[in-house]
Amino acid sequence: IWELPFGKGRSLLGSAPKALDFVIGGWQLQGINTLQSGVHYNVSISADRANTGTSQRPDAIAPPVEPHTLSCWYYTSSNPACRSLLPSQADTFVLPALYTYGNAGRNLMRGDRLVQLDMSLIKNFMITEGKRVEFRAQTFNLTNTPSFSAPGGSVNLATGGSITSTRNQPRLYEFGLKFSF
Repeated sequence: IWELPFGKGRSLLGSAPKALDFVIGGWQLQGINTLQSGVHYNVSISADRANTGTSQRPDAIAPPVEPHTLSCWYYTSSNPACRSLLPSQADTFVLPALYTYGNAGRNLMRGDRLVQLDMSLIKNFMITEGKRVEFRAQTFNLTNTPSFSAPGGSVNLATGGSITSTRNQPRLYEFGLKFSF
């Protein structure tokens, strides 16, 4: 929270007339910046190859190829967008042999990062000694930077590797008035 240095009792325009102080004094600026690396997620298969009735992982036969596009965050040949993007790429993940578990590790992949700046501008209007009005203008995700959710994790489905949602909301504005007495 930063109280802006304008108005009565402040370093700039501290002796301003009462009408000017009413307009320029009592402002605060607040901000929160969130920076996070990508969230880990699992890749899986939608078939019960081990015959156990639980979700399973594929076999990893090479390092993952990650184009990081919305339609193909990681390469899987089951996804048509990945095949058209990288037509000569071999699969990184394959179905394990029947009655075996896959060897792909847990939380092997990392999703998109989160960059978000939230800001508030607040003005306190002193009406009398015991009464005041507070005006707030707030914006969330000021830079309107999207952070994408983890992609579809089933490597043997056409949706594997594709992203369909975001972790954060688009830019949002809020305004408010509060009367304290």
